[in-house]
Amino acid sequence: NRIHPEFKQTSTATGRLSCDRHNLKNVFKRDERVKLRALFVSGEGKKIVRADYNQLDFRTLATITQDPTIIAALNAGKKIHEVTAEEMRIKYDDAKTVNFGTMFGQEAWALSQQLHITIGEAKDFLKHYFERFPNLGKYRDQMKEIALSEKKVTIPFTNRTRRIDAMYASQWRIRQEGIKEAINLPVQGLEAEVVKLGMIDLHQKHNAPMVLQIHDELLLEVDEKDAVEYAHWLKDYIPTIVEFGGMKFPVSVGIGQTWYDSMLNEI
Repeated sequence: NRIHPEFKQTSTATGRLSCDRHNLKNVFKRDERVKLRALFVSGEGKKIVRADYNQLDFRTLATITQDPTIIAALNAGKKIHEVTAEEMRIKYDDAKTVNFGTMFGQEAWALSQQLHITIGEAKDFLKHYFERFPNLGKYRDQMKEIALSEKKVTIPFTNRTRRIDAMYASQWRIRQEGIKEAINLPVQGLEAEVVKLGMIDLHQKHNAPMVLQIHDELLLEVDEKDAVEYAHWLKDYIPTIVEFGGMKFPVSVGIGQTWYDSMLNEI
């Protein structure tokens, strides 16, 4: 009487697992719809222990770019959107727009549309942004050059290579999308590797009672009497599994009767 979705290893460009029949990766994580997670209930005498990688996208970005501002912020336990808001003197929501936009290769025109400013203002903004985060600009330029010359990208750590098919297109717009893919793929790919290596280690070495993997989250179903001790062990152990470029990958851990409860009750 449980849902048993199918997880696929090879259906995404980034290397992340995909989920089908039913696609539980579409279960919402934010706003009021996150409460749907209360429908996912642990078995009798069990608790759900949830491990969620902290700022995994920015940790992988920092690992690849070695940007000193981002690394210093992460090491200080700061949220990157808050740091960007302070550095750029903008609102938190605008900082999220800028951070994710630059990570995905966003240019001045798209930024001007999202922030409701002129293209000239967006260009000045990006210039100032890359002065504050110098290695991000260098990384974007480097990946653009690689996409144009090699038409393929290598994901660090495991050296998995993916061809950028869009770079073979005759249309300029499609090639621009290929450049964005080249900028994004190493970051997303390294995220996938970190999570998968964590899953493999927990499964093979510790017979982890894992029931679900969603984006940056691992859900485990543990005997109620062992849940607190197990959660503390996970929080300490997972960051030791993978270290790359001087960066570790810590997790937040919560316990609950439901998936939603485990988000509210962090240890």
